[in-house]
Amino acid sequence: MTIRYSLGRVASDLAAILQTRAELFSVEFALQRERFFSLLSLCGIACIFLLLALVIFSILFISVYWPGEFRLWAIGGLALTYTAIGLGALWRLVWRLKTEALPFELSRKEFTQDLTLLSDWCHTPDKTTHNNQDRAERHER
Repeated sequence: MTIRYSLGRVASDLAAILQTRAELFSVEFALQRERFFSLLSLCGIACIFLLLALVIFSILFISVYWPGEFRLWAIGGLALTYTAIGLGALWRLVWRLKTEALPFELSRKEFTQDLTLLSDWCHTPDKTTHNNQDRAERHER
């Protein structure tokens, strides 16, 4: 085997590793983009329904002075429903932010593992060098 062939193999292996890592990163990027828009929509739903609850509570407060028993029950029920939906969406948003994995966690783990293997490989002495030194020592004896 020539040095050119060995360097070609190393370059080919390095390119394959980088391609795999790039594919992993692109998949994780797509998942993070989907997660971002999902969280953004949950935040939007929570804001809309909490604002609707505020408007309904305002109407309820104003309509207390209007006559009619059922009007108050209807407005109060809508206000509670909107508040429950808004608070539920807000709770879900906070829960997802606390429990979901950090962005690009798999890519970071893979790169950390690659760096660990590379540093172990760089610090491991070459076996052929040791074998040649052992042979030389035996030959001198």
